[in-house]
Amino acid sequence: MANSKKQKQLSISKLKSEKIYTWFNEKGVGSKKYRDIISEKLNKSRVTLFRDRDKLIKIAEEENEFAALAKVFTIYELNEIIEVFNDYQDAPPEEKESKEEKHQRKLESQKEKVNRSLNDMGMKPLKEEEYRINKNDSE
Repeated sequence: MANSKKQKQLSISKLKSEKIYTWFNEKGVGSKKYRDIISEKLNKSRVTLFRDRDKLIKIAEEENEFAALAKVFTIYELNEIIEVFNDYQDAPPEEKESKEEKHQRKLESQKEKVNRSLNDMGMKPLKEEEYRINKNDSE
């Protein structure tokens, strides 16, 4: 490879270009957090990012995702987008909850609703111990 005088063409695998394309359209420009990061790194305004997204969608319909990314962004811009995409993959945002966290949040919400309803009916709210079912009572 060291003695080669010719350069190979740059390319990204089909799956990776599809992932970057969908991430940019849904999360990159769709999320305020990542939109701000991308606009700062690329030195582009919010409106320009939305225009780029529209161009990406239009070109991807005619050709494919890689062609869309290659035609809309320069190599430098694409590398910056890939860097932000990789950061997103390493540490997803707080919006993604585990099943236990989601379940716990729903339980807390139900407790608040039950206690509000009990207060409206003139009854005292349930305490933490009263939410749990004792195994000794059921036997």
